[in-house]
Amino acid sequence: MLILLLLFPTSVARAEDGLKLKSESPLKLTSLAADVGRGVYWAHDSARRGSELVAFDKRGKELGAISIAAKVNAVSAVVVSDKSVYFLDGGKTRRSRDKGVLYRVKPDSTSGKAKYRSWDFAFPRGVTEFSAMFIKDGRVYLAAGGSAGGIYEFPREMSRNSVNKLTKVGDTPEGVVAGAMNADGTELYLRTAKALVAVDPATFKQVSVIDLPDESFPVLLTEDLVSRDVMAVSKNGVMKAIDAEGAPQQEASPTNPATVVPSPTETPEIEEPKVTEVSREAQQFGATIAVAGAALLALLAGVATLFLGKSRN
Repeated sequence: MLILLLLFPTSVARAEDGLKLKSESPLKLTSLAADVGRGVYWAHDSARRGSELVAFDKRGKELGAISIAAKVNAVSAVVVSDKSVYFLDGGKTRRSRDKGVLYRVKPDSTSGKAKYRSWDFAFPRGVTEFSAMFIKDGRVYLAAGGSAGGIYEFPREMSRNSVNKLTKVGDTPEGVVAGAMNADGTELYLRTAKALVAVDPATFKQVSVIDLPDESFPVLLTEDLVSRDVMAVSKNGVMKAIDAEGAPQQEASPTNPATVVPSPTETPEIEEPKVTEVSREAQQFGATIAVAGAALLALLAGVATLFLGKSRN
């Protein structure tokens, strides 16, 4: 069997190879997330009903769509955690700009009606759109842009009978439009118009910044099911690898980049002449040898003088 697999490998398209999510109609994705356990991508397509989540396999083939029996206005974030798929209705309506609904489903398949749970939430005035959602230690967090942008957390015990108030716990870079957590949950990546900002989920502090090639670089972010890297995805479903080569500057942000101080001209190091240390015993021994040598020379000189004197006589 192993020989057959070697002779006829079953290749799976990787996102860095230009994986494209394929659909019968043009896609207009607003958000998506990788479901590693089921091996599918869950995406929200604004061209379809708001309550639908479309499933795609590792090769980008559409498998179907699940929906819930609820009226959803505008899905702005999708995330998968512990076999559950969460998606956020940001509540972008004229009547309710400071409220939204969080939905959770546990799909039995990649198509059909799905049972759900929901939690109403309210966020401070000024926040009109959430750009990313992530889950850390079983708690739901949202990242918002705009004048009241920041990272907000849900109550640890969410209520289904009352409105859950969100609390701001961190800042976000200016102009954040999307986000995704990496595979091991150690870094949260937030997308701005020109950069990808890495945030430490433990402290919500910006760790580094990766400059993106241009403003046309795909905006949406998700984890690649094959390589487990964080990838950028266009609204029509084309994935592109994020080239993170080169160490990003620490403590930098797109709005306040770290100042790079040019290093002064380095002077070549000149090796100092080595001084050999001599022990006290060696110094005393050398002094003794010197005295003995002087005495010997004096003796030889005396003998020579005596001998020459006798020769003259």
